[in-house]
Order: sequence, then structure tokens, then C-alpha cells
Amino acid sequence: MNEFWGSNNSIKKASFSPYLINEMLKKPKETGRTMPFGLSYPALYDEEIEVNLPDYWDAKESSDEIKCAGFALTYKYICTGKKLLLQYHYQNLKDHVTAEEAKEFFAGMNKADENLGYSLTQSTEDETVSGTPAGTLTGNYSSLYFVLGLCVFITFVVRRRKRENRW
Repeated sequence: MNEFWGSNNSIKKASFSPYLINEMLKKPKETGRTMPFGLSYPALYDEEIEVNLPDYWDAKESSDEIKCAGFALTYKYICTGKKLLLQYHYQNLKDHVTAEEAKEFFAGMNKADENLGYSLTQSTEDETVSGTPAGTLTGNYSSLYFVLGLCVFITFVVRRRKRENRW
């Protein structure tokens, strides 16, 4: 479980993002379009990531909606008590994007790419814990990070298996 936290100097970081929706948001190398761009249609995905935290943390809610030619995406990050909940809803609105709509479509994809996901960070020097983009989580926790990583990993695997069994 040591690989759960990535490390960069004195900062440990764990990141979460919607697996299926990120796959839907892959853009082609050529973004200057002169022809239509095909989309998987219909496509409707709801993803939820639940992180069980080792202690009560305080974080601000964060949410947004991205709607452009081709798709609509909403996301919400909530931290209440010992749970961090990341909710995503993605829907393709049609089967293609015209060349005239491509600029708006790729701008929407870029915004989604910049805003999806959540990171938990911990400074190994002063043990400050934070979460982004929902806000700053603060506290002095020493040996609970292994438990946090294990809880998150188990929750992710169980939810993923439940979703795979549904499809």
C-alpha cells in the first residue's frame, strides 16, 4: 500500500478521478477540424468515488457544470464527517460535433480536463493535510495515512466491481 501516496520532496499526494468519464473525454491529436468529429452516442455515465477518511475533516463543497456542443458534464465534491464524496454525471448530447462547433467542444473538453479529479496532499514536514479543489483540510495526523489509503483503495475496488457487474 506504500504506492498509494505519490511523493514529491516533502509532499505526499493521492489523486482521484472518474475513470470511465476520463476515457470519454479523450480528444484527437488534430483539434483544428474541417470535418465533423464523431461521438459515442448515446453515452450516459454516472460515477461516484467515496473516500473513507480516518478522522473528521472540514472542507468546502465544490461543484460545476460544463455544457458545450456535444456533451454535458456535472461534478460535485462533498466532504462531510469522515467521507469525501466525488460525484460525476456525463452525457453525450448527440452523435457528432460539426467543424463549426469544434472550437467550443474542445474548450469544454479542456475545462473538464483541468477541473475533474480531487487530490489529497500531506506535508511530511509538518503533517498538514489538504484536499483540492473542495478546500483546505487541516489537521495533525501521524500514522493514520496508511489506514486512509487502505480504506480508499478498498472502497474504490468495491465500487468498481459493483459498477462492472451492472454493465
